[in-house]
Amino acid sequence: MPADLPSHHRSDGVNSWFENPWPPARSLFQLFIKLVSLPAVVIRAQPLDGVELIQPVTTVKPDFSVLETKTSNEYCLHATWLGHAGYLVQSPTIRGTPGARIAFDPMFSECAYKSSLFNGLRRRLPPPCKIEALPDIDFVAISHNHYDHCDIDTLVQICEMSNSKSDRTSPLRFLVPLGVKKTLVSGGIPECQVIEMDWWESIAYRLPSAPDTRIVIACTPCQHNSGGLLDYNKSLWSSWVVQIRTVEDETISSVYFAGDTGYRTGMGPCPIFREIGQKYGPFDVAMIPIWRGASLSFLGQLGYQLADDTHLAVTHASPEDAVQLARDLRARHSLAMHFATWAGSDHEANEPLLRLARARSGDWWEEGGFGALNVGQTATIPIERT
Repeated sequence: MPADLPSHHRSDGVNSWFENPWPPARSLFQLFIKLVSLPAVVIRAQPLDGVELIQPVTTVKPDFSVLETKTSNEYCLHATWLGHAGYLVQSPTIRGTPGARIAFDPMFSECAYKSSLFNGLRRRLPPPCKIEALPDIDFVAISHNHYDHCDIDTLVQICEMSNSKSDRTSPLRFLVPLGVKKTLVSGGIPECQVIEMDWWESIAYRLPSAPDTRIVIACTPCQHNSGGLLDYNKSLWSSWVVQIRTVEDETISSVYFAGDTGYRTGMGPCPIFREIGQKYGPFDVAMIPIWRGASLSFLGQLGYQLADDTHLAVTHASPEDAVQLARDLRARHSLAMHFATWAGSDHEANEPLLRLARARSGDWWEEGGFGALNVGQTATIPIERT
């Protein structure tokens, strides 16, 4: 690898790709040996002990009117779960100035995966609304190009809906990691509206109605992968930080979106989340995955489960890891995602909630707490004023 490349960039002089810079928890050979020995991986689903301690999530009708109420938004963040890894976040209203809205990984399609041969697992929980019912959005941030996070059909519809409005003062902007821009452009999103970023790069915009305030969006590292068999790791994956700052660089609010990420490495916890917390934290709210994606949910449909999830720990955080990740970030409030929307059974949908309840020290509305919303529910987070 050339010495001038960042640690997550790889090149052999002909081809280039991306790689997690931390040592993997298990080698590919170890994973292959484990996968070919299915009895060591898959077991009959075990009854959940203590399921009565949790409230299973469902889909509720969203109340977006709360986002329009300026008096109730003064120094408050709003985060609405759109299902799976999708969140709509509104920054606080300051001195009567409406906050900016940013959508993370919105996914409204029915199937978790599409190909020319077959469609993947269908949703267990429906979207909270139709796309046209969403309020105006200023930014869309995508974590990586896996279909359940980069749903082109949804993104194009959001783009067309936004561009059709004549009263917008600025265009909708799509923020993506390196290599993902071509996916959006090939799907029909105008190239001029897509901004591609590397880890640790940031971009800032003045809020039109608040000239002394700006929104700063940073592309930050996480531990995952991208693509499939033919384009594996050809594009980058990321988490995102969104801050509202004054022109004097005072931070008013700070939001973290983890995207899809694991927490474990071959040498223990991944150090990058503590580094992000030190650089940008504390965070008023963090959105963190607590389960794997839908790719293995067919096991739940068949009445099976993984014997353990340690071989997924590099790319998907367990509920216990998610709690520790939130602590590393110095998150004041944490919201769960990446579970239940696609699940092969009630067992698979409820297990991460139960494990999260046992690992956390309080629910999301408590200081330092971590909890789950219903799809369509909005969490209102008060901002600490200094």
